[in-house]
Amino acid sequence: MDILSIFFPKSYAYMERITTSETIDPIFLVKEKKRRFIHELYEIQCQIFQGVDINSFTSYIIRPGAVRTRVKIFRNDHQKAVGYYAIHLFEIRSNAAEITAIFRAEAGLLHAYRRKHATLSFAFAEYCRYKCFHPGRKVYYIGTLVHPSSYHSLFRNCYELYPTYRRETPPDILRLMCDMAKNLGIGPACRDNPFIVQVGWIVRNDREDLAFWSHCDKPDVKFFLKINPGYREGEGLLILVPITWKNLLWVFIRWTTEVCRRELRKLA
Repeated sequence: MDILSIFFPKSYAYMERITTSETIDPIFLVKEKKRRFIHELYEIQCQIFQGVDINSFTSYIIRPGAVRTRVKIFRNDHQKAVGYYAIHLFEIRSNAAEITAIFRAEAGLLHAYRRKHATLSFAFAEYCRYKCFHPGRKVYYIGTLVHPSSYHSLFRNCYELYPTYRRETPPDILRLMCDMAKNLGIGPACRDNPFIVQVGWIVRNDREDLAFWSHCDKPDVKFFLKINPGYREGEGLLILVPITWKNLLWVFIRWTTEVCRRELRKLA
């Protein structure tokens, strides 16, 4: 399950704060440290999601086919892990010997510690890094979103993504998404809807959260609920975000605008 971030209703108060973070490449951890590392993340995972055992979770965090994996761990005042963001880079070579880069990600942040850009800045830096080193390559993020908040966050911060209520997904983009999903071992859950995939990760919702998203009037949220009504049973929405400079610039503008607005509100 790929999920860029999980944000819940604004009515929730942020009770705690993240004080430190560290970035780890799990491939270079020795066996015992790797085991402790996975169990630390899995403890967070179980508080946010259900439907995945520790063996499956390990295969998500440590992906053998990835050419680069980075996991950012967020900690509180007591140095206890309260969240993580894992990002993986795959490079697929086509018949024309061209290399296409694909990013995937998993994220989980305990309820009291969620901030709007706690994970966004980490992903943004990884995308920019790759684009700078490989300016001529096609780069994409592909996700399987299991919650409307994840789709809403991407929709707000991206200039271009698929699918969207704003336009039909072009046939070539749909073929590209299906080919990428096949190469990455993502299987469709429904023959009639290639955008729906079986993930198995189910967000642990309370009643207030379910009511909030069910009655949300934002068109992108309504679109997610319409196209993926089975998200509460672990079905994910397959999405594609082209990592272009236009998209990255759009993310940066949205991000800085929100930060400025937040600071102005504090001053006011």
